Amino acid sequence: MRTERKEKRHLSLNFRSQESKRLIVRHCGNAHPRYCAYFKRKHGFLDLCRLPRDQAAKSKVAHLRDIVFDLIYILRNLRHIREAREIIAIGPMTLGIALLLKLNRLPSCRRVYWFGLFIHNPRWIRFSSYLFRILDSKRIKYVLFSNFEKMLYHQSLYLNENRMFYIPYGDLSKNENSQEFEVNLVKEIKEEPFFFSGGGSNRDYPSLIEIFRTLPHKLVIICSSLNTEVDESVVPSNIKVLRDVPSETFDAYVIASKACIIPIAHNTGAAGQSCLLRYMKNKKIIIATDTGIIREYVKDGVSGILVKDNKEAMAKAVRAVATNIEGYRSYADAAFERFVKVFSGEAIEQRLDNMINQKID
Repeated sequence: MRTERKEKRHLSLNFRSQESKRLIVRHCGNAHPRYCAYFKRKHGFLDLCRLPRDQAAKSKVAHLRDIVFDLIYILRNLRHIREAREIIAIGPMTLGIALLLKLNRLPSCRRVYWFGLFIHNPRWIRFSSYLFRILDSKRIKYVLFSNFEKMLYHQSLYLNENRMFYIPYGDLSKNENSQEFEVNLVKEIKEEPFFFSGGGSNRDYPSLIEIFRTLPHKLVIICSSLNTEVDESVVPSNIKVLRDVPSETFDAYVIASKACIIPIAHNTGAAGQSCLLRYMKNKKIIIATDTGIIREYVKDGVSGILVKDNKEAMAKAVRAVATNIEGYRSYADAAFERFVKVFSGEAIEQRLDNMINQKID
């Protein structure tokens, strides 16, 4: 509570001392931190943030609780929020901001960016269509991390395509970890040659496990504690499962692996990009489910192998790579080149500038 009061006093002083009427409203400090740092540094946004840090993987009940407490936090800071002319809303905070906008409680606000909108579960998409009918406003711009989602959300959520802005989910890390640190972590991994699969959301790990149950190759899976579909007690001995590891450890396993696999469960929008970026950046051979999102990053037969199903086709791709690693090395090189051209920090920053510099209607 003391930290929260200090944060609110600091924000109030910023509003009095600066002419900027641009504000970021987010649930926690680790919600798109690098994007927010760029918005603050380059475009003069101030930052209103309820928690210094919070975990991403949560139960549905925890997410609902966040929505309630975030709304309370917004109401407590309403005086500051009402002064903002442009607002970037991230995470659960977006619902409260959209509601205030709909109720005409933000008279100064000319534009709200619903930043990083994504819905993984098909059932939630159907439910969300009713919610967006209530909350949608002409002043809201929806920022999506894939082009594929434009048509998806236009058809399923009835959102206006002209108010959806595509920013590729890219890498703004600026190589924060030293090469020496990464090398030391990789040396600590005492594993025989292995395939790697990581990530928590929208993954079809059960199918991947069944594939490797029939293969003589090792697989390491790093997932979330919420991936309850993965049961370590029944996985075969050639599969190792780790959960909720530090980001540096995740990267070390990526680097040490001979190829990386992304088995997507549902073709319902944003899923797999953050892992894809790590694989591309580290020049890994990539095998992935062929979805609208994945195709924006990887071209089949050029920079990776895309499969139509997570069973026979996936198994065939794994066997092909296992027997001819060097033959697929050019795919990894092509993936890295595309990473640099399209998804590097410089490329993404240009996109962000274009978004913010749009003329306000």
